[in-house]
Amino acid sequence: MSPKTLHDKLRELATDTFVGRDEIREWFRDACEGKSRSSVLYVHGPGGVGKTTLIRHLADVARDAGSPCCLVDGRVVPAEPESFLSVLNRQFSTNREHQNAGTHASDGHETDGHETDGHASDGHAAERRAAETVFAALAQLDAAPIILVDTFEEIQALEPWIVREFAPRLPETAVVVLVGRKRPGKVWKTEPGWDQLLRVEALRNFSRADSVAYLNAMGVPADSHDEIIRFSRGHPLALSLFAEIHRQRPEPAFRPNHDPDIIRILLDRFIQKVPSQAHRAALESCAIVRTMTEDLLGAILDADESREVFDWLRDLSFIESGPDGVYPHDLARTVIASDLKWRNAAWYRQLHDRARGFYTSRLHSSDADTQESVLFDYIYLHRDSAVVRPFFESLVGGSPARALRGRFRKSDIDGAIELVHELEGVQSAELFRGWFEQQPDRLMLYEDRDGRVIGLLFALGLEADDADVPDDEITQHVASYLRESAPIVSGERATLFRFWMARETYHGLSRTQTQLFVEMVRHYLVTPSLAYSFLPVENPDYWAPILEYADLHRVPQLDYTIGDRAYGVFGHDWRTTPPDAWLDLLGNRELGVTKSESTETADSITALSKEDFLDALDDALKNYAQPWKLVENPLLASSFVASAAPADAGLEERVTLLQERIVSAVDELAANPKLEKARRAVTRMYIKPAGSQEMAAEVLDMPFSTFRRHLKKGVTELGEALWLIEIG
Repeated sequence: MSPKTLHDKLRELATDTFVGRDEIREWFRDACEGKSRSSVLYVHGPGGVGKTTLIRHLADVARDAGSPCCLVDGRVVPAEPESFLSVLNRQFSTNREHQNAGTHASDGHETDGHETDGHASDGHAAERRAAETVFAALAQLDAAPIILVDTFEEIQALEPWIVREFAPRLPETAVVVLVGRKRPGKVWKTEPGWDQLLRVEALRNFSRADSVAYLNAMGVPADSHDEIIRFSRGHPLALSLFAEIHRQRPEPAFRPNHDPDIIRILLDRFIQKVPSQAHRAALESCAIVRTMTEDLLGAILDADESREVFDWLRDLSFIESGPDGVYPHDLARTVIASDLKWRNAAWYRQLHDRARGFYTSRLHSSDADTQESVLFDYIYLHRDSAVVRPFFESLVGGSPARALRGRFRKSDIDGAIELVHELEGVQSAELFRGWFEQQPDRLMLYEDRDGRVIGLLFALGLEADDADVPDDEITQHVASYLRESAPIVSGERATLFRFWMARETYHGLSRTQTQLFVEMVRHYLVTPSLAYSFLPVENPDYWAPILEYADLHRVPQLDYTIGDRAYGVFGHDWRTTPPDAWLDLLGNRELGVTKSESTETADSITALSKEDFLDALDDALKNYAQPWKLVENPLLASSFVASAAPADAGLEERVTLLQERIVSAVDELAANPKLEKARRAVTRMYIKPAGSQEMAAEVLDMPFSTFRRHLKKGVTELGEALWLIEIG
């Protein structure tokens, strides 16, 4: 028998502290043994409710049972079939190689699901080959394959392909679990048969019993349990945060003030108890940057203790690890960053500046691909800007286009010319061909997995001693503007992004288009002696806010038209504001933008367990006629209230909405004639209270025992109806 590893020990510890989710675990065991009618489980729930913990536990259960298992992390796998299949092939091949050796497969959190052969391959053929390889590997397994996908919302674009093409080809014994924030798409309902094979579970907060079991497993004193559970309402992340507080600094019984913002209070309490100011700064800066690495942390702390602090940071229960570094849970990130920005804006600015300084140094000392990655980190720093946010969001999920720099094949250039012809017409295509022949090193192409050109950027270079530019009216106007209004001297150069476009959206917002913008920024930063740059855009009024934010200003005299399309030209004088000063300017603008208080709906919803939901409903009914007593009711943050409330709804508005939804549900009981008396009993007891139960029975002219029976029936039916709304 092989000796135990630290990995084995970590799995044991995770198993020892895992509680609850009994129905899902039972289904999973039955499914793995071929005893379940359904073979696909779709689990959804808001951030912090324990989805990743659950799926990792299921993976351990499968591996301990000797089942071949693949765990895919949607955050690091491009949303394309070939990449998804590549991950499965690697992991199941490992399972096959080791299944007779008594060893375990990789934990499945792939660092890269996007493998290419270096240049424009036939993507469909590659996908077919990958699929055949995967299904051939599955056919050789001795047991039913288990496929687990975490953070499925990041690759939800694959859902139709999974439903229609991938899953139907799996062995009948295969088990698939998909876990994410979003509910299943409609494709599961429109494809025949899946209503019989798909099981959907909405992950909720822990019940009281599970909360107690978790706190016991984490070593939290029993005399603190009641207050913690009441305060957290069984929210798994909140429970883990308090357990972290206790682990780092055991305290007497927990006595929090009641407040609906559980995560904020617990994190604030935790941050106050960190070992040192350096540890606190590490946690706060980790919430600001996209991912934290040890070298980045060292630059931010400017201290020799970064290794020890980084190890501490990585060990926290709400910090996760990925291929690019560590990062906090989404809810924890939002709370820490927004609270710091509100509480200590100056310190937030310092951390922000130090991160930017680190990225700037890497930009000046890296190759092109690394520079592009660093620029994405730059974009992340600006994610709270209202004008930058859409660009950042376009980079989340989906598959990036493959960038090609130089060494083009004839088919690449033909594809680029075809793209310009398709989007701008024959005259532009001929101009593009001519300019490429003169300045071939100025072209950047973007291809999809089929090797088709889906985007291009041509950064036309203009020198001080250039003669008049023939046969291109747009470039002639730019050259004339440079001579008359912004003359460049010998040794300086200007850039006109003469052609830039994405196949699907042209100049519109898309992932490819955002990649083009990132390459433009890289050009600004690495081009020596750059004096001026010009960017023509269709629909200039639409682009004005983001370009003005980036300090690119409209040059009205350069406006032009191509066919029926009107263009405006924006420019920047790099002699006035050089690249480093420009980066500082953008950083200061980001810090001056007020962060929107709105977050994803899923993050603002408290996912109560059914037990807690019904308890909260019972409290809401008893206090219905006294709305001031409803301000602390957990249902105010439940799905059936929060999802129907405006984003800026205040406490009073939510209380009113809760009352309205209860009344509406009570009235709907009348749709069933058998529940009419139950509806009247609930109405007279709670909605229009007659006083005591005896008085309500008298008003309704019912024997007291009959009234109590109908009241109990009405409350039960009301709870079931509202619970169905709550879980969608």
